[in-house]
Amino acid sequence: MYTPIGIIVIIKQGTQVLYSKRNAQRACFFADLINQKGIEPAIPLLNELGGWPILGDKPGGGWREERFDLARLITTLRKYNNKVLIDMGVDVDDMNSTQHIISFSQQEFGMPSREYYLQSRYRTLLEAYITLARDIAIVFGANTLTAEREIRDAVDFEIAIANISLTQEEMRDTYATYNRLTLDKMAVNFTEPGPQDPIQFNWANFTRGVFDLGDGNVTIEDNEPVLIRSVKYFEKVLGLVQRFPKRTIANYMVWRIIQNRARNLNQTFQDIIGEYNKVMYGQNSQEARWKSCMGYTILQLGQAVGSLYVRQAFDEAAKGTALDMIHGIRDAFAQILLEEEWMDESTRKKAKEKSDYMQEWIGYADNILDQENLNDLYSDVEVNSTEYFRNVLGNLHRWGTGDLGLLRLPYNKNGWSDPPTTVNAAYSFLLNNIQFPAGIFQPPFYQKDQPRSMNYGGIGVVIGHEITHGFDDQGSRYDKDGNLRNWWDTSILENFHNKSQCIVDQYGNFQVPDVGLTVNGLNTLGENIADNGGLKQSFRAYRKWVAEVGHEEPLLPGVNFTHNQLFFLNFAQVWCDKEKPEALISLINTDPHSPAQFRVIGTLQNSKDFAETFQCRPGTFMNPAKKCSVW
Repeated sequence: MYTPIGIIVIIKQGTQVLYSKRNAQRACFFADLINQKGIEPAIPLLNELGGWPILGDKPGGGWREERFDLARLITTLRKYNNKVLIDMGVDVDDMNSTQHIISFSQQEFGMPSREYYLQSRYRTLLEAYITLARDIAIVFGANTLTAEREIRDAVDFEIAIANISLTQEEMRDTYATYNRLTLDKMAVNFTEPGPQDPIQFNWANFTRGVFDLGDGNVTIEDNEPVLIRSVKYFEKVLGLVQRFPKRTIANYMVWRIIQNRARNLNQTFQDIIGEYNKVMYGQNSQEARWKSCMGYTILQLGQAVGSLYVRQAFDEAAKGTALDMIHGIRDAFAQILLEEEWMDESTRKKAKEKSDYMQEWIGYADNILDQENLNDLYSDVEVNSTEYFRNVLGNLHRWGTGDLGLLRLPYNKNGWSDPPTTVNAAYSFLLNNIQFPAGIFQPPFYQKDQPRSMNYGGIGVVIGHEITHGFDDQGSRYDKDGNLRNWWDTSILENFHNKSQCIVDQYGNFQVPDVGLTVNGLNTLGENIADNGGLKQSFRAYRKWVAEVGHEEPLLPGVNFTHNQLFFLNFAQVWCDKEKPEALISLINTDPHSPAQFRVIGTLQNSKDFAETFQCRPGTFMNPAKKCSVW
């Protein structure tokens, strides 16, 4: 990926420089200054959180049980975009995608997923997590024995949270995670503590407290509608906190922000984190500082950096090529709809209508080339080149509270989800659109001068993949306007589930080498449906393009492959990957995609076109008799 290193982005308001890419990078690059400051930059944050109990009377400690306020602690963490215990924010209403609504969901974890806390096979990794937290606390000044004991208590609390949390499979069910009620009903449905309970919490007051972090212009009434994404979790969470000492809860919640922010402190912390990453992900070396600093700058200045990228490196001709390919691939999908015997005419018509209504966004939003628009976008950001930790907190505050002001505003259906530099693509259920940022138009996905066969095997399959997401196990539940609504006939929906189950079973039987795990066929179902559909559509579109041209493309010199074969070879090349066993375990537990090798193997096993192209004998591994297909 092209990286505009050395180019300076400066956002101004009048004559005042508010945000400079050079300042942002300098603050991160000044490793000597960061090392010199040690833990000092984090002490004000710990004090703001009420102190980290584990530190006792050391700087950043000073915690007092009588001052403990659960709602205030969660709110302060939320101010810095840490959503611990309760993930509350402003979301789009799935059943009315023009409007925003307050949503409540369960927390994410300090380890990659809940399985790490509940399955004995991960005990070594859990111990590495405990060691990480203990050693970081010790560097902050905690007594060694105290740190060992109290971190274990805190992790016991997190294990209890994992036990009441919904599984990933449960959280994939878009209807089960859409539970609308009013704020005052939360006190009834998710019982608030009684006067004798040690920890007090009021849902309405907590919600108003979070919105006070914003611009103060949003008034929250008791009858405010809210969405509950994980009902079973909220039925138990307030009862759970009553079973643990306040000190343990505070230790855990402060740890969760320090776990993330330790990476912004001195090298001692980087070394501790490095040891943890070695056990958890198999990483034997730390990422180069220039790379992490550049990544952070792009994360915070995505649209400004993207503006430079598209001005200097994006081939505008790729837009036209992509549009031609998209139209051909959409035509292929429409043809496949007509062939699916498991659908009736009514459902087929609605599917076609949704497909026709799908928008396509390519490259970037036009307004990122408008300097005045960029100035407005970053007008509230300030960076000090010698205060890296404070800069990070400022950005976290901006991200953590930026959604609060959206509650009374209509959902902007013209906003990109990713900056132009992103090497990825997306489908949005709520927008019913496909998005292809400028960054993906490069090898192996796309290259202007390479054969069309390879472009269709690369970016073409990605295009078909994103189109198919509109009709996978989750996207199929949204209508053409992006609203969660069942538009399927009951019997046809049953057919869809039966077709999907074939893919669940197929991928669920793939054994991942060296880790003793199988692919999770249910959690990866949406991506697997999209992979299979995308390959099928793109190959059809390529063959139609050849027919329209009237002849095959010239063979590549010195390469003994037909262009049909090059199509599939480039598809496989896109997912060429090598992961450490430890990283694979994390991917299997958290990633909605199958491991790269099975994205290739599983999809090609189901492809009649692949079997014919490479003349695979029927009944062999790559041409099994039973093939799975939804679209």
